[in-house]
Amino acid sequence: TIEASVLGSGQDALPIKRVINGLWQVSGAHGRIKPEQAIEDMFKYVDSGLTTWDAADHYGPAEILSREFRNQYRLRRNKEQPI
Repeated sequence: TIEASVLGSGQDALPIKRVINGLWQVSGAHGRIKPEQAIEDMFKYVDSGLTTWDAADHYGPAEILSREFRNQYRLRRNKEQPI
């Protein structure tokens, strides 16, 4: 289990894991991205407890891949995404 802090309270509570997964790896700056593989890896991150992700507007396709992951998570697991 990865330690987390909680920001806010009640329905607005947002758990922030102590270890943050940066999505710069899927920015494309380090070589060609395989979107399907990247999304499968995102499932592995979440299953291992890495549910706090960092993204920035200059990460290129990272936000698009994150959105696609969230959509697939809802479809495959029939629940809201943990990120």
